[in-house]
Amino acid sequence: MPPLVRAALIVMAMPVVAFLLSEACLQKLNSSLREQLRKDYPSVSEEQIARASDVILDKIGSASSGESATLYSRIRYVRNGSLATALVGVGLGDGIYWAGRITRNRRDLLLRIFRPGLYLTLTLIAVLTLAQALAAAFALYYFESIFLGRVHFIFMIGVVIGGGLAFFAIVTAMLSVLKKAEFRIEGDRVTQEQQPALWAEVTAICRELEIPPPNSVVVGLEPSFFVTESEVTIRDAHHTGRTLFVSLSFCRLLTRSELRAIIGHEMAHFVGEDTLFSKRFFPVYRATYAALSRLSGDAGHFSIAIARLPALTFLGFFLEAFATSERNLSRRRETEADAVGAKIAGVQALATALVKVHSFGAAWGEILHGVHYRNDEYREVTNLVEPLLAKARGITLGELAELGDREVAHPIDSHPTLTARLTAMGTDLATACPAVGLPPADQSASELISGASELELSQSLTLKKLLTS
Repeated sequence: MPPLVRAALIVMAMPVVAFLLSEACLQKLNSSLREQLRKDYPSVSEEQIARASDVILDKIGSASSGESATLYSRIRYVRNGSLATALVGVGLGDGIYWAGRITRNRRDLLLRIFRPGLYLTLTLIAVLTLAQALAAAFALYYFESIFLGRVHFIFMIGVVIGGGLAFFAIVTAMLSVLKKAEFRIEGDRVTQEQQPALWAEVTAICRELEIPPPNSVVVGLEPSFFVTESEVTIRDAHHTGRTLFVSLSFCRLLTRSELRAIIGHEMAHFVGEDTLFSKRFFPVYRATYAALSRLSGDAGHFSIAIARLPALTFLGFFLEAFATSERNLSRRRETEADAVGAKIAGVQALATALVKVHSFGAAWGEILHGVHYRNDEYREVTNLVEPLLAKARGITLGELAELGDREVAHPIDSHPTLTARLTAMGTDLATACPAVGLPPADQSASELISGASELELSQSLTLKKLLTS
């Protein structure tokens, strides 16, 4: 089922039920009135009775006093309100769909539309959630009172409470998106005095690209390289400006030329519109995914889950509508950055570096999982980089050849598959894989990091304590 159709069906379910219940109540009142007219005026034709009942009901509906007038008017308000919420929901879904369409391959439009569109969507789904719950509760109340002669208040109260709590959950999620995003990096911020060789390499690359060097360089165990202009938290200290993260574990796997290629790729993201795009778009994009995760993961009563379903559907649909734009633009950015990295250190250096990043990055998750669950294999390990190196030594060409369609995990944005990236550079796995392996000690990128082993050990002990506490 197409996402737009699915979203429309879910958001219309509750108001349609409320509309039908309200309409049934109005028809029942109409039927009762006609029955009374037949008794009072037995000689009047059915056509005249129908016209008379319509006139009377119109007057009752517009009257401001009288028990019948009040009841009939309130039911009409519920019916019309239910219809209005359904139409607003459909209109919102249609607007999201077309906003996602027009931003494809348009970075400027994505920057202009995504944030205000997200805020508008969150506001409307919060209002719709509460309005639909109230309409359903009143429709149920009037239906039971008219057709059954008694009301199960527990059902009505359950719907109202469910809608209210769902509204509160959505507003909380919205505030978390509006809140300034926090980007925490696990590692050590190193200065030029502490790491002169690493900083000299980074500065030389930036000079070639004609851009200023980063404000901060962070070295950590995470097997990933990335840059960001968002405010970051490192060891509970906040830092602003441009930050480059360098992986201690990958530096043990990379040659110096491969490290140059990777850093060249990352620093290329600070060229042109990439800086603005990364700073303004991705923090909100990541926060929206986090809000959706929290909203869907919150436990609650069945009525809360039902009331929250349209909100979950719309927020998921919103992200899905813009996901194609984000993926297209992110992958184009990566391809452009790959071209820069290849220019800095050569195609072969970048190609083998990418193969290593794709092949060994997944092993880190296995290591952390083993440490967390105190597996015997990792119980006595003091430096968590060592198990990663062991896996690197044991990998076969056959295993490397299977990496082509795998996407590498990245904390900032999405990446193309390895095959797509290598093809764009004019090479392939068959050419890059044979050169993959641990570098000779004198060519290892970790030689650029003073006291690399001590940093690995210190951070490993901190990470193990965190994982096992």
